[in-house]
Amino acid sequence: MDSKNSPLTLIIANQGWKPQTSEVKLKGEKDTVADFALSPLRCD
Repeated sequence: MDSKNSPLTLIIANQGWKPQTSEVKLKGEKDTVADFALSPLRCD
């Protein structure tokens, strides 16, 4: 992806888990990594 699209907002979601977002900046042709730790939803 072209770094002209930077920054990007990533949204990670899965059924039964709290979604998370992270903003990442692209730097040329380099790999970009974002770490996520999803928490389970609680059913009260």
